[in-house]
Amino acid sequence: MGVNLEGMKYSGWPIASLIRSELEVPALLRLVPHLRDPENIILRFARDAWLATSRPDIVEQLLGEREFRLSELTEEIWHTILSEAIRCLNEDRSYRGRGRQAVTLLRKAGPDAESRMMPVTPHLTIWAPIDPERDLTEDLSAAIERLAPVHEWASKASGA
Repeated sequence: MGVNLEGMKYSGWPIASLIRSELEVPALLRLVPHLRDPENIILRFARDAWLATSRPDIVEQLLGEREFRLSELTEEIWHTILSEAIRCLNEDRSYRGRGRQAVTLLRKAGPDAESRMMPVTPHLTIWAPIDPERDLTEDLSAAIERLAPVHEWASKASGA
């Protein structure tokens, strides 16, 4: 169960609005202390590389180099992730378009020997794990309740 915002054209690139807003005033960090169970809410900010309409796996996929529990986020970590994310967008178009970066494709045989320039976009997912051993209805309801303030924050910050 999660909140997802991709670097795509719909509605004027809302992910760009969220990133720029958070770089100015990191509202997510102010929200975290008020969340129920922030140590069990995971933030994954990824770099998607684009090859026509597909998104191949790349070595440089995770911004900040890993996923973070919301309880782990500090101002420094969040700023670093956001700074990486904004560079995945086209600065010349006011961050309303794909950026271009050198990335290394991951193949079944392992990573390519050399990186190549490809279009990239940021991709934010914030999710709460669901325990398959527990009552699914109860677990889903709890996850929705925990993520509701995160969804509200993402909607407001992205202008969606």
